[in-house]
Amino acid sequence: MKTKPSSTFYLLIGLFISLLAIGTVTVFGNSSQSNVSRFVTSDPNVNGGKIILHVNLDQSIPANLNQQSWAVVQWKTADGRWLDVQGWQGSFHPSTTQNALYSEWWVGRDILGKGPFRWVIFSDSSRKEWLTTTQTFNLPAQNHEILTIYPKFSAPKPTVIATSRSQAQALPAATKAATNVPTIMPEPTLTATVLPTVEPTQVSTTTLVLEPTVVAAADVTDTAQADETNADDATDEDSNLAASEADDLTFFVSPFGDNSDGLSWETAWSELDQIGWDVINPGATIFLDGGASIDTPAVYKTALIPQKSGKGNNPILIQLSDESGHDAQAIFYGGNSIPLPECGAASWDSSEHDSAGESAIKLENGVSNIIIDGRKRGGIQIHGWAKHGIEFDPDRSDNGEDDNTKNITLQYMEIYNNGGIEIKDDGDSEGLYYPYHAGSGIRLSGIGHIFRYLEIHDNAADAIQSSFTDPSSGVFNNMDKFTLTNSWLYNQRAHSGIDNSPAGEICTLDNQEGCDELGAPQMSADYLNYPDFPKDRRESFNWCTHNDGIQIYSANDLNKMTIKRSIIGPNLMNALLLGDRTSDTTTAWVNNLNIQDVVVTRFSHTALGMKSPPAQAGQNWDINNITIYGHFSNTLKGTLNLNSTATETEHSIRNSTMMFGQTEFPNGNIQFENNCEFSLYSGSIGGIFEDPEFAYTAEADVFENDLSVDFATVFRDDYTPQNSKCLTSASRTTSVDVLLSTFDSQ
Repeated sequence: MKTKPSSTFYLLIGLFISLLAIGTVTVFGNSSQSNVSRFVTSDPNVNGGKIILHVNLDQSIPANLNQQSWAVVQWKTADGRWLDVQGWQGSFHPSTTQNALYSEWWVGRDILGKGPFRWVIFSDSSRKEWLTTTQTFNLPAQNHEILTIYPKFSAPKPTVIATSRSQAQALPAATKAATNVPTIMPEPTLTATVLPTVEPTQVSTTTLVLEPTVVAAADVTDTAQADETNADDATDEDSNLAASEADDLTFFVSPFGDNSDGLSWETAWSELDQIGWDVINPGATIFLDGGASIDTPAVYKTALIPQKSGKGNNPILIQLSDESGHDAQAIFYGGNSIPLPECGAASWDSSEHDSAGESAIKLENGVSNIIIDGRKRGGIQIHGWAKHGIEFDPDRSDNGEDDNTKNITLQYMEIYNNGGIEIKDDGDSEGLYYPYHAGSGIRLSGIGHIFRYLEIHDNAADAIQSSFTDPSSGVFNNMDKFTLTNSWLYNQRAHSGIDNSPAGEICTLDNQEGCDELGAPQMSADYLNYPDFPKDRRESFNWCTHNDGIQIYSANDLNKMTIKRSIIGPNLMNALLLGDRTSDTTTAWVNNLNIQDVVVTRFSHTALGMKSPPAQAGQNWDINNITIYGHFSNTLKGTLNLNSTATETEHSIRNSTMMFGQTEFPNGNIQFENNCEFSLYSGSIGGIFEDPEFAYTAEADVFENDLSVDFATVFRDDYTPQNSKCLTSASRTTSVDVLLSTFDSQ
């Protein structure tokens, strides 16, 4: 695990930079010039380099360039897109020795020489007015090297300039020296480190002239990660919009607009179903009004159903505004404010649910290359919908072509209290209310989707559940290349019953009258096997719906799935159920699974596994740096199940810790490396038997029935191993606080 430089480290950098600079080269281009210098230090712990943007105020500069102007470092992906480096952007510092402004960032040694990069300068942080784009450059190539860029202001204006700050996660967030919270780095592993203000070193220069290079600053709103992007349909012409498409790229939606043309807040479309999709083209940005404060958010009561697709390099961006007075929170409200009924409720007020909308966002008819971005934690909140929070509709065209949605990015959303209900009898009582077993936070289908910075909890059933496939009925759910990062899937509401039974019913070894509740797949019978089960144990309100974190059960094979830097749990039945074979239409398998820096915690049945797999199902699972914490006093719960027939090294479990529960590896095809395990009653992950001594785990189940309470303030488990023998054998996302710090750092 990488550690962050200390404050002493930064002080040394400031001191040694001022001592000596040697070996300088100045490079001139049509949009900027640069020089490279070095600093010398005898401290072996001072490693890395620095980049500086230096604006000479004595040159001809725009009138609106000043200390509040905004400088953004971007890097270029292999497929030609320019993405923001999160953390490497901000206003300028005044020079104390020259008539100049500058911005600077420390470069970690592990990314020295990377490139290409560029600096883009805007008049202010709103990024509405572009000033210049520098020549491309690589980061300093050698340790202790300083690269200084001197921008000119005659560079050609980019073909397309976004009017808002990009939320791209292409590079990791800047490491903040002032915090002790570990930073969980998004892929790729390039470290952007904030350097405290230090006056740029003045050096002599030797000139080397290069041919001019024209750099266009197109696509600064693209938010896909470089290692998680699926731009299969991108073409060369995508990088520059035709003139006819570039006229109106920015649009507005606000409950307070007059619903005329969507070109300003005053004339904004007034609801999500009023968006004029006929004028939306690839590369467009649609800003959502979020209201002036968290106490007065903007509320939308109709569904967002995109009618247009973006292109590989020019997605359509639907984003919470970052403009002051419009940037608080956008709420997609379906109409039901009443928490869903718990399993087997004798009564429930269905009046609001009966008239609620189906799903807040519906992606259908193959729409693709769309980014829906709340910009900050819970910036878009989705609740009160009667079917799903977000619904990806499968291909229903039956035309021989794959018309599933592709390349949809969802980020910075909270999704809760969505889903259907059903009324059933349990054999003893009639007319009982149940949350519907297929009402999920996100109903998933399609290819190339990226979900990040999501909180999904307390929906009728699963947080994320695959849609269904049934070729005989013309329904094709093709799924592939799915990525979930920096997200939290859990339940916080408790069921009121005892031993997981509806109120008034008991399911114990001594009294089995309540062990046959309708809609309780395998659960009640399982409870008979737990004689040491705590009598005050509770399950979540929706336990009877087989509530999982992610369930993949009906699709073709999903051949690439990535889950990183996330927490799955608490209070789910199965955390990750990634495969099923129940019938001809409920069969799906995940191959090439990569799970890293994930906590799976306080689940009631399966931590990670597949159900009834055939031969060759679920191939190539790489499980690395995960922490599995079953439940205190666990006896026969908490299964890690990898069941497929393949070679001896088909799957790998590395650098991980498992506490409580059991493992099932019937085919013995697992490779183990550097693991810790403790209190497993059956099986092994091939690790040393050591108590990881987690920093803190609550001694009782953790619930909060009031959905208005931030569960992050209630669930305080910290899975940082205190036992040094397990320190490198666990998730580096150790707690909700650590996870949410990655939300706030973007």
